[in-house]
Amino acid sequence: MKAQYTSVLSILLLALLGHVNSFPGAFHYDDAHSIVENASIRSFARIAELFFDPALFSSEKDMAMYRPLVVLSYRVNYALGGLEAAGYIAVNLLLHACTAVVVLLLLQRWLANGINAWAPAAVFALHPVNGQVVNYVSSRSESMAALAVCAALYFVLGNRDRAAWCSYALGLLAKSQAIVLMPLLLVVQWGRRQWPTLVRSALPFAAMSSGYLALIYANDFLPHSLAQDVRAPFVQAYAQIKGLVYYVYLFAWPVPLSIEHPLEESQRVDGAVLCAGAALSSAVYLVLRTRHWLGRGVLFWLAAMSLTSVVPLNVVVNEHRLYLGSVGLCALLAGLPMGPGRRMVRRLGVVYLLFLAALGWQRNAVWQDEYSLWSDAVDKAPNSFRALSNLGLAQLERGDLEAARQTLERALDLNPEYGRTWSNMGLVYEELGAYDRAESAYRKAVALRPDWTGFRLQLGRLYLGLGRYGEAIALLADAAVGDVHSGAVHALLGLAHQRAGRIQLAVEQYDKAITLGNLSIELFNNLGLARQDIGDWDGARRAFSQALERAPEDGPTHINLRMLALRRSGRSLLECYEQLVVEFPRQADLWRALASELAGVGRLGEAIDACQKVLEIHPQDRRARDNIMRLRALDSTPSD
Repeated sequence: MKAQYTSVLSILLLALLGHVNSFPGAFHYDDAHSIVENASIRSFARIAELFFDPALFSSEKDMAMYRPLVVLSYRVNYALGGLEAAGYIAVNLLLHACTAVVVLLLLQRWLANGINAWAPAAVFALHPVNGQVVNYVSSRSESMAALAVCAALYFVLGNRDRAAWCSYALGLLAKSQAIVLMPLLLVVQWGRRQWPTLVRSALPFAAMSSGYLALIYANDFLPHSLAQDVRAPFVQAYAQIKGLVYYVYLFAWPVPLSIEHPLEESQRVDGAVLCAGAALSSAVYLVLRTRHWLGRGVLFWLAAMSLTSVVPLNVVVNEHRLYLGSVGLCALLAGLPMGPGRRMVRRLGVVYLLFLAALGWQRNAVWQDEYSLWSDAVDKAPNSFRALSNLGLAQLERGDLEAARQTLERALDLNPEYGRTWSNMGLVYEELGAYDRAESAYRKAVALRPDWTGFRLQLGRLYLGLGRYGEAIALLADAAVGDVHSGAVHALLGLAHQRAGRIQLAVEQYDKAITLGNLSIELFNNLGLARQDIGDWDGARRAFSQALERAPEDGPTHINLRMLALRRSGRSLLECYEQLVVEFPRQADLWRALASELAGVGRLGEAIDACQKVLEIHPQDRRARDNIMRLRALDSTPSD
């Protein structure tokens, strides 16, 4: 028993130490729509709906997925630490460590007969190909499903049926990948039970699988997933024949790991498909010829990879898809002679684990921010339009506008039909002050993906910045009709109404956004300002107080509360801003608002001075420079 505890503790520590440099981490790629921009994770309201409505998974209706336990875990993360990535990485790491321990227990029970289970479990814990489920928050669904499936198999082998059923149910609620438990049941019970007994034991799992499929069909997740025209069936088959062999290569030599692999689709049976098919056929033949643990490991791997091999997904290969399958590949190491007297093998094993740990630490460092991640991806797949598109966005966020423009142009040369690249290019043009080109880029993105709410939000935000409130309202109102779950659309639509002077409509949209789960500080501040404008002083104070509950040190909220007090005292807007810039002299927005109020009453010289204050705070502020030029032109215009 003591040896068992030691084994479990050592695997747990290996998993934790192997990824300790994953902190603090960052959000990447799909994390944007499923976490950062997803208002539904910001409260524990509508919990029951999580188990029926796939739309709560994402801020984008086209990315709706039925993963209620994953969304619930995001809600817990947000409640504990907001949008600090480190907390999400910590949960991912804990899930991986627990999975590694369950893999150890499963292999001990499954292979038995003195076979060494510690070595494959240690490889699973440290292998860099499994690092994606730690460093990429959205891969949490993979580790949650794998943990549940491995636990269910462990309980099945221990004849603990109820525990196995519960584990399987939890896996299905994490990700549909868990349905591969059905073929895995046959693999782990191969040679243990007679077929009639095996079939009877599988019936409850089959019933649960049928119920799950009926549920995701009823909530439209399954029809929507199958309706996506990703690639033709034969092209999918060719791609995954190559992909399965490629996964084995990554497992055997985990050096070229990347978030974007350069494996290309094959439109016909070519040499690569034939070679890969021959390798797979040979593996299956050997499996059928032996009941050795090698055969069991290969069968486990093939069964675990079955769903993603059949169902077409946007990316041909992805490292986190190998997570559960890698249990089978690790099991191939179970026959190594690691007992006393096998010192050379044990020493080589230690060296191998250190090699994996070093590669894992190196890979973890790549995930520290978007720029390092996508730079690495472009180095390994220089002709990947998706990698280039994301690298361009990362360069933009670093302030390297020219590099971002060039990178995105390369991405558009490779694939001009990818809406995300056009959207990213629009952001670059906007930063460069080329607003016409930014509008054109956003319009192209919307035309390519009219169902993608985020592109409409970008275009609507541009219209707001340009003062084209009517166009912004029309665009966002249409988006709100098409996406009834997006609190972000209603928040921006409220801001458009507010800037257009339609304050009551703005309040209605803000309230609608709150009911949809958008509880951002910015929204409550805007709502407070709107209620203030219609004379609802108490409502304004409540809104500002709700903002402060979420961020007690938020400077803009404290300014808004001070503005509320000044306005309630009967001062004009101009008088309020004159007082606020004295109390908060380093707030550029206050100086900008003061300049607008001064210009409105004809005090152009003082308005120019206020714009100069903005430039002192933000020397690169183009809008302030433009305003100064316009004000000077007006100030020099001769009066009648």
